[in-house]
Amino acid sequence: MCREAFKKFKACLNVQGVNAHRADHDAINVVYKSLQQDREQADISDIIRQLHRVVDETVEVKRDWQGEDRAPYDISKIDFDRLRQEFERSPARRTTVQNLKTAIEARLQRLLQQNPLRTDFQRHYEN
Repeated sequence: MCREAFKKFKACLNVQGVNAHRADHDAINVVYKSLQQDREQADISDIIRQLHRVVDETVEVKRDWQGEDRAPYDISKIDFDRLRQEFERSPARRTTVQNLKTAIEARLQRLLQQNPLRTDFQRHYEN
């Protein structure tokens, strides 16, 4: 939230009267730097060790075969022509990608309407 406030303040630097809010900006900056310093100094190694211990005690590894050694699958036996034909017959071959593209574009348009400064996101997506 602090970063968003900084971006919006910076976007308004040319607006007359924005300096009346400089004290608020500076106060947010002090709080932000304090929080960042706390985050950098936080030692979570003990928590990570406890988490590893819980996972080690809880997770049990089982073989999915009954003691038989399986050789790796020989991919040289794949019939790529048949595989290509199967994909061409599939009714949903491009719908997932198209649905994802449509959802991303709709979200991007909504974000651009909320904040026109996000044109960098649109350029990045188009590239």
